[in-house]
Amino acid sequence: MYDLQGYIVFFGVLAVIIIVSLATGKRGFCHYTCWMAPFMIFGRKLRNLLRLPSLRLKARTDECISCSRCSKECPMSIDVQTLVQRSYMEHDDCTLCGMCVDTCKQSVISYSFRGGK
Repeated sequence: MYDLQGYIVFFGVLAVIIIVSLATGKRGFCHYTCWMAPFMIFGRKLRNLLRLPSLRLKARTDECISCSRCSKECPMSIDVQTLVQRSYMEHDDCTLCGMCVDTCKQSVISYSFRGGK
């Protein structure tokens, strides 16, 4: 009635995910073992190389009050405030979730649909 081999495989994979996550910190599995990450990184680099229009983040650096709220709320642990200060909102780990956009009280960070870098 029960598939013992299936349970062993399931709990084995689950144990690997938990161990990697605990050993590497917040979102460790996403950062180091996600099978989609290479496709996202390659796609972003290709998009920038070809200067294709796409959804991007943009920041108005002069209005930032350096509260670091955007960095604290980022689920991928990206130092968003540094990206805002550089006025270049590109990072390989960014999934464009919008948490930084939503948490910025000054509305410094916003979405933009444009081409180029």
